[in-house]
Amino acid sequence: MHSGPISAAEALRWIKAAVRAGRYQGTKHLMQRLVQRGLVLLDVLTAIQRGSRAEPYSAPPRQGGTCWRVHGQDSDGRKLAVGVEAYKDERGEWTLLCTVFEEKRR
Repeated sequence: MHSGPISAAEALRWIKAAVRAGRYQGTKHLMQRLVQRGLVLLDVLTAIQRGSRAEPYSAPPRQGGTCWRVHGQDSDGRKLAVGVEAYKDERGEWTLLCTVFEEKRR
């Protein structure tokens, strides 16, 4: 059975831990957005590790988990929002990196 975190706090902990442990995968869509937006995977990983909050994300899950948007800054100080799915399988807690965009400065 596959499942994901329910609360935002649990999701942020789960997603950060999965990225630190190398238990993440990027989608083709993410790779397209990186090129389109002049970002690299390290920007996404840094923003997740520096993530200040997670909120539910409306994308349908691909792995039976739960979808979240993680808000954090990359090493250049850009505020990024990363769309992810957090899920569990026989190998443990994983994160699927789905999309990224730069948040508008307020």
